[in-house]
Amino acid sequence: MEPFLTVREAAEALRLSRSRIYQLATAGLLPVHQIGQGKLLFRRSELEEALTKRAPSGTRVSAPSRF
Repeated sequence: MEPFLTVREAAEALRLSRSRIYQLATAGLLPVHQIGQGKLLFRRSELEEALTKRAPSGTRVSAPSRF
């Protein structure tokens, strides 16, 4: 089973701030799994898929090398 990424790990992988990760997750733009009352976790494969699907047509999307 694929491990989860924390908000910090997702932010590092996507090269975004943690606050931006929270904003995108709460807006429904990133797939997120909420544990308890506030802990947000992400699956790497779901983030990759979301990035690919949300890219404008004709745009080439590549995940950062650490992703």
